Amino acid sequence: MTRVRSNVYPWLAMDDEELLRNAGLILLDHESRREGITLAAILREIISNSLAHRDYSSGYVAKMIIEKEKIALENSNRTHGYGN
Repeated sequence: MTRVRSNVYPWLAMDDEELLRNAGLILLDHESRREGITLAAILREIISNSLAHRDYSSGYVAKMIIEKEKIALENSNRTHGYGN
């Protein structure tokens, strides 16, 4: 997507991990001293997929429901087949 707008964007030369680190989506947990993908990275992926697969001809209002133990997304979409 970035390449469409400009051929001279710094993220174009980065691999996936470098891009996530540069965007602040892989960080160090100072308590456990472990690195990992942040909740922001996960939410960004959920929202991106929701928008990409949305059926815009429907008037159904998309909802993200955040509970203590899970995150659920309700979104209007049109199935194109069956997955495994």
